[in-house]
Amino acid sequence: MRKIITVMFLSVIWFFQPHVLFAATGDLQVTCEPDVRIFIDNVFKGITNADDNGLFIEGLAPGGHTLKAVKTNYTPIIKDIYITTNKAVEVVIRFDELQEKSKKISPEVSDSLAQVGRLALRSVPRGAVVFIDGSNKGTTDIEIDNVKVGRHNISFERGGQKLSGIFILSEGGVLKLKAHFKEKKIINISEQERNEAEKERIAEAERREHLTDMVYVKGGCYQMGDTFGDGSGDEKPVHEVCVDDFYIGKYEVTQGQWRDVMGNNPSEFSGCGDDCPVENVSWNGIREFIRKLGGNYRLPTEAEWEYAARSGGKKEKYASGDNVDSVAWYGSNSGNNTHQVGRKAANGLGIYDMSGNVWEWVQDWYGESYYQNSPRNNPQGPSSGQLRVRRGGSWFTNALSARGLRLYLNPGLGGSDLGFRLARTR
Repeated sequence: MRKIITVMFLSVIWFFQPHVLFAATGDLQVTCEPDVRIFIDNVFKGITNADDNGLFIEGLAPGGHTLKAVKTNYTPIIKDIYITTNKAVEVVIRFDELQEKSKKISPEVSDSLAQVGRLALRSVPRGAVVFIDGSNKGTTDIEIDNVKVGRHNISFERGGQKLSGIFILSEGGVLKLKAHFKEKKIINISEQERNEAEKERIAEAERREHLTDMVYVKGGCYQMGDTFGDGSGDEKPVHEVCVDDFYIGKYEVTQGQWRDVMGNNPSEFSGCGDDCPVENVSWNGIREFIRKLGGNYRLPTEAEWEYAARSGGKKEKYASGDNVDSVAWYGSNSGNNTHQVGRKAANGLGIYDMSGNVWEWVQDWYGESYYQNSPRNNPQGPSSGQLRVRRGGSWFTNALSARGLRLYLNPGLGGSDLGFRLARTR
């Protein structure tokens, strides 16, 4: 695929469509008393609790579903629900006194309505006879519904060879087993999938932790603009700016972090991996990312960004001195692609990749003559405009851009060399 880049001053650019950022799922809030088992389409989803005022279920496919609420001593409540993309639907479940008087049932009957699962049994080669607790259930490959939860003795017999073991079926779950006669073992596929899911959950938690890995920046005053005399006209005049204390992301937001929040990866360099900066994101799309992330996060202002990039407003040509190759991935050393964040040297504040790798969106509207009229304290950029500012250069641009060149773009567009980092107020 031909790579599309946001080269400065080009008017032809790939049009980023913000609507593709939304994950095609919806959420469900089941408001109910504690200790009620909740099933969606006969799949166990969890038990309600007091802290959540019930149970919150994320990531349901849009469309119609069947909800079943099971409480010991009561007849299950079954409701049809409809899930809408990117919205949370609330369903209220009440096992009230009237139901208790008229529909109260025995614990045994109540439990039998819910405490079943499914077996999915395979063998290599196929055609093994399956026995569950000594009862012949047929030959592989086979799926068996409504199996009582708990411990079961499951065996596979074929050609005089027998493989067996004790396995536990959980409520509303699916136990997947594969008997491998050549290797003389039964593989618990469900356990493998749970282990993989747990690894991904831990990895996601680590990515979330790094996403909120912020560097505290002590506020101060500095000379903002083209202090080296090699920039463009809109970086002049050099003027004093003062910023309050703030926090800024230690790293650019990565592809894995974006996917964890948004459910997709828009990056053209998706093969670079989860630890590479997300790109092909618009300024408008980032607003939705921040909304979904929650918390007091935002984009840095342009004044904050430059102050942090220059290690607290020092006269540095690049983000930590004059050696561009030590701190930046740019056109001469990038190999024409992005790289994992944090692989070059940090600047004086411990912040990575503020020179090169990908351009970074900031909060401000762009104004060509704004530096001539900028307020001294905490400038926020023009009050309105058509273009947003981006800073820092990228894997594609030259060393001049890597020193923090000031460019701009329509906030609805993106490119394979354009990403962002987060900030928040102290």
